[in-house]
Amino acid sequence: MSILYYILIAYFITKMPVIGSYFRMINTAIHECSHVVIAKLTGGKAYRIVLNRDTSGHALVGSSSWLSGIVIAYSGYTGSSLTAFMLFFLLSKGYYFVVLSVLLSILVVATIFWLRSIVGILWSVSMISLLALLLNNQLDSIIIHFSYLLASVVLLESVASAAYLMFISIKQPNQAGDATSLQKYTMIPAFAWGILFFVQSIYIGYRVFSDFVV
Repeated sequence: MSILYYILIAYFITKMPVIGSYFRMINTAIHECSHVVIAKLTGGKAYRIVLNRDTSGHALVGSSSWLSGIVIAYSGYTGSSLTAFMLFFLLSKGYYFVVLSVLLSILVVATIFWLRSIVGILWSVSMISLLALLLNNQLDSIIIHFSYLLASVVLLESVASAAYLMFISIKQPNQAGDATSLQKYTMIPAFAWGILFFVQSIYIGYRVFSDFVV
């Protein structure tokens, strides 16, 4: 099946009630995990991750310096986009098992150390169980389809979430999440960060298509 079909299927799935939110949550988890991982790598503190039913989320972290704060705030949308690229790179090499293993590892670590919301824990445990079931039983055909589907969801949501942030950063710059945080750190307007995140996501999406789809 062409990768374009998986992306199209992922698009329609993410627009469905309930199940759409279930699958979109994977991008939120990656986004928030990017914040906490970078916080740890830059000498800061990572306290908890909260995932909500509407697929929003936040990570409570502490930065070790002004520069650390900027890098942490920048890492969420960037981490989602780079993860999407990495997943499609692995798929292009035929590493379907690795794709699901990477996602499984991210969720296991996040659940043990940082997830602190009931919704987030329930979602993560269910997704971990699903991924573990597929990998443990070596369901090769399903693993291939599911790895492409999840990678497509992450790609689409990395762009969609960045687009939404750009819109909010223009309309409500003081309530634009990471863009607002970066505005406070740098004095560069939130809308500029929102546009940067969106352009960045589009560029990485373009690279995915040019390198692995077309």
